[in-house]
Amino acid sequence: MKIWKFALTILVFGTSVYLPKAQAISISKNQTSQSESPVILAQANTSYGWKSISSSNWNFSGILPTESGITTTQYSDEYVSLEGKISQGNDSTYAIISGKYLIDISQVDPKELLNLFGGEFQDKFRKLHQSRNIFLGRYPGKEYTYKEGKRITKLRIFIADQRIYMLLVESPSVGDASKFFNAFKIL
Repeated sequence: MKIWKFALTILVFGTSVYLPKAQAISISKNQTSQSESPVILAQANTSYGWKSISSSNWNFSGILPTESGITTTQYSDEYVSLEGKISQGNDSTYAIISGKYLIDISQVDPKELLNLFGGEFQDKFRKLHQSRNIFLGRYPGKEYTYKEGKRITKLRIFIADQRIYMLLVESPSVGDASKFFNAFKIL
């Protein structure tokens, strides 16, 4: 399974396991209505093999490498609506996955949600090497580093009110990973 598909599966699995518990705290039929599918607006800046990606619907901006093209994937269920932008080359994968919870998570501790994803991403091949709490402005996040042989995967997850963002880089060169992570903004 490709790493971005695995990451999206973990995000969906973690959401569907944890959020039914949160659903008992607070939910109404109005909060579970499906939102219209957002459109990601790609800006014209493609210098140095990177493309600026932004979305007014998902409230973020960032960059992705363009060498192998950018793929879009979407998922929605009763708890969350997700959209991923993925750039997968021969040696590396970059992904920005954005989502909106369709139920009220205001009573759920963001730290619990963030901690849930780290353990779920690990498997018999990929071992958690390091994790740390991070912030993007006022939004809490968690950074996980996994190792699988010589392959390194960095995963950053942020909770912003009813939204969640996952940034993933696998086998990055150090400069490119930093450039990718530093360019991401929650609007």
